[in-house]
Amino acid sequence: MREFAGDISCRVVLRLTMVSRLDTNDYKDGNHNSFLSPDNFASYLIGAFDELYHEGKSGQAKMMSVGLHARLVGRPGRIAGLRKFIEHAQEHDGVWFATREEIADHWAKTHPYQN
Repeated sequence: MREFAGDISCRVVLRLTMVSRLDTNDYKDGNHNSFLSPDNFASYLIGAFDELYHEGKSGQAKMMSVGLHARLVGRPGRIAGLRKFIEHAQEHDGVWFATREEIADHWAKTHPYQN
């Protein structure tokens, strides 16, 4: 959240909402056991990434959000799937790994608030 205050009597708060996707979230692993091996998690993430990357070739940027929880993905049997996905995505041109703050900063710079 960024606050822009021109003076004490006027305050504008801008918020950028970034959606967390349940399908590319490691929590499925903790609750439903959908990803039973590192390869299951990696395969699903890679499939989603490849489709978004293909769609993005038309010139419209795509964003993929991967929800991670230290107590889940940090386990030895699960981190390998994340590593495999990251290595795959890094092999593609134009891919940016960013934090939520970096995305918000980029958005604010690219699409500045206009009163």
